[in-house]
Amino acid sequence: MTVKEDSASHEGLRNTCTSRTLRAVMRMLICAGCLVAPSASHGAELTDETLRTWDAYLQAANLQMGSQTPFLWADQLPERLQRVRGGEILVS
Repeated sequence: MTVKEDSASHEGLRNTCTSRTLRAVMRMLICAGCLVAPSASHGAELTDETLRTWDAYLQAANLQMGSQTPFLWADQLPERLQRVRGGEILVS
């Protein structure tokens, strides 16, 4: 191996080490940022009007969901539900 070839191989090794070091530092910075970011954010306070509107929405949604037929076909009849829970595969 000549001096030039030896120097070139060391240069490549140095670039590889620098690249690995840079990647490791970037990973550490990203991890540190993920740990710091949640503590730096602040929650918003909801106004009374917003809370009243949200509660009204929840009541309306619950009434609507309670009046509809079950989402799953198997839940519409107790016999179907029992058969499904027993491991049977039902097809409509």
